[in-house]
Amino acid sequence: MKSDNFLKIDEKEILICLAGKFNFIKKTKLVLDSIKEIKHFSATLVLVGSFDNQINLNKYLGHPKIKYLGWKSMDALREILVASDIYLQPGSQSIIMQEAACMRNALVLYPHVNYKNIFSDDDVFYVENSDQLKYFLHHEVKNYESINTKREASYQVAKIKLDNHKNFSEIFN
Repeated sequence: MKSDNFLKIDEKEILICLAGKFNFIKKTKLVLDSIKEIKHFSATLVLVGSFDNQINLNKYLGHPKIKYLGWKSMDALREILVASDIYLQPGSQSIIMQEAACMRNALVLYPHVNYKNIFSDDDVFYVENSDQLKYFLHHEVKNYESINTKREASYQVAKIKLDNHKNFSEIFN
């Protein structure tokens, strides 16, 4: 959907980004195993970050729809988020979600109370368990209209609720 040529991915293919420190709390293994189970996964997952020793990364590296880029600077991560269509965060909370929303990514999040206070069900995809995650990865990822709607909705919320300069000036003025 966006120009993903620097990642050597077809421009028409959906690009999903998962970033941070990968472990069981972030449900990284669940994401990777779910993608491996889908015979014709219609997107590419880009992993940016580092793995702890609980997850055997080598088990996933040969998969054609999983690309591991390693740890990147924030500037490099922003370039990847600009190229991404979806930011996936089905486990713990992360500040990277805010960057992804500002870069017009559709957000796939665990429904933490903090996120629910920011985003409605109309703004993001919430996935609470493995069945919902698998459903999203198998079905919703193919729905371009829905993804584009969520991309725009999360961006609009980010402009209003996540603009720190605006929020700080309102507090201190």
